[in-house]
Amino acid sequence: MSSEKANLNNLAINALNDMINEVQPIVDAHIAGMDPDVVTYLLKNYSNYLKIDLQRDMDRARSEHLTNSPFDDILNSGS
Repeated sequence: MSSEKANLNNLAINALNDMINEVQPIVDAHIAGMDPDVVTYLLKNYSNYLKIDLQRDMDRARSEHLTNSPFDDILNSGS
């Protein structure tokens, strides 16, 4: 692995770790404040929705970055 690739790998892992370390306490606090019956109900009825889809969010951010350019307005105004 080249040093540039290794540096990007380290930056990416650190960024992901930082994000998880910031988000997890918020999630934990919200869950701790919920009524236990609500937690049980959510687990039984909404387990498919109890996942944070980071891949979807990162794909969206990546595609927005790829498609936004200073020339978009000029190119799109002609259509």
